[in-house]
Amino acid sequence: MNAIIDLFPLWMLLLSIITFHNTPHGWILIILIISLGFILNVVLKIICHLLNDTCNTYCFRPNGDWGGWPSGHAQSLFLMWMVIVRRYGLNVWTGGLLMIIVRVLYLRYQQRYHTGFQIISGGVIGLSLGWGLLNLFSI
Repeated sequence: MNAIIDLFPLWMLLLSIITFHNTPHGWILIILIISLGFILNVVLKIICHLLNDTCNTYCFRPNGDWGGWPSGHAQSLFLMWMVIVRRYGLNVWTGGLLMIIVRVLYLRYQQRYHTGFQIISGGVIGLSLGWGLLNLFSI
């Protein structure tokens, strides 16, 4: 079950690419958006690591490992969900997908990979980045 949960962002990436496969340069822009999201996540983790003394409770996972903030799963899943919602709008299908995302992130919390703050902030970053980049690229 953990393998399915850990690979869920890859399935969402595939779904995002398929969503825009027939638009001009759509899939290239989606890969660019997802890549920028990944780079931002890594940069934020490095900054958090450099400020280790001041944000110790945010940087570390509840199990003591480094790299808890922001949640990469939450950021990437909500970014890709924003891409899919941009294409299909809010409906039963995208709402169901959101429920699956929330369940996956709750399991990440339950398994002590992240705190609630790390997951919520990762989700807010992902939604904001997705909305901003989709508007910037006019997809």
